[in-house]
Amino acid sequence: MSACSGTSTDGASLSRTGYGDINIGESIGAIRAAHPDFPNVAVTDIVTVTWQDCNYGFTKGFLSSITPNSGGRTADGVGPGTPLSRATELYGAPLDISVNSSGTTLTYAANQAQGTAYRMGVRDYSTSGSNANGTVTNVGLCRCLPHGKWDEPVVVVTTDSIGAATVGMSASEVERAAGVSLAEMGDGEYVFNTTRQPAYAQIWAHPYFGSLGIGPVDGQIQTVVTDEGYRLGEDAEAFLKIYGTRAKPVQYSGGEHPGHYYVVTGLHGSLVAALDYADGNKIAMLCVGRDGTNVNAWC
Repeated sequence: MSACSGTSTDGASLSRTGYGDINIGESIGAIRAAHPDFPNVAVTDIVTVTWQDCNYGFTKGFLSSITPNSGGRTADGVGPGTPLSRATELYGAPLDISVNSSGTTLTYAANQAQGTAYRMGVRDYSTSGSNANGTVTNVGLCRCLPHGKWDEPVVVVTTDSIGAATVGMSASEVERAAGVSLAEMGDGEYVFNTTRQPAYAQIWAHPYFGSLGIGPVDGQIQTVVTDEGYRLGEDAEAFLKIYGTRAKPVQYSGGEHPGHYYVVTGLHGSLVAALDYADGNKIAMLCVGRDGTNVNAWC
């Protein structure tokens, strides 16, 4: 692979999911297997390494950002010097605009299903009506697609959140963060999409336990993906491939929900994958809670 120039002439531009044959969400092990001279990184840290004049950001051993030092260029030809109107024409309206002492950065959707976005530095940024004006100065790709509302095309699950709702929130706080109305179902549980519309997953909050959960609906259009790349609907093997030994197996024979679970503990909460009763390789739902104990009570 050539140096990370970001040019589109050699096929090595930033695609909507990666650069060359290296894609956002890949593990450091998979990248080094294909490129043995790629720098190694610790799987427990947030770290950036430089390889072939390109910065690669990793979160817990998984690639989360790619930033060419030359300024970068997308596969569609957007790069330094491109009018911002061209980026909007290709990628739609910017999803996030950040203005600070370092300048202006706009975020554009790259691949909704993968949670990737282009981050573009902009010179002479201004707006006229609903139009964004300026000139692109640099382009990077990251797993940074703005997310939060439970009725968006992509819902991202972490060890302590589903979308913008986090563990420990009250029902009203969840409604404000998730941007949806919840129906009280009894026993302290509040549910979004009680009618199981195929456009959305079924998502619930249980404020008593401080937990949140999400399960698939037949014919579902909405994509549910963890921040490390597991997509709800994939099997347990896919989950374990991503989380490895961090996913601790737990079995409960009694309680509210007996069964088999995998628990991944994070800094502020735990992600739980509940296995299907009939098919032990199928994940029935994902839950997040304040800790990884007694998960059969709140997942």
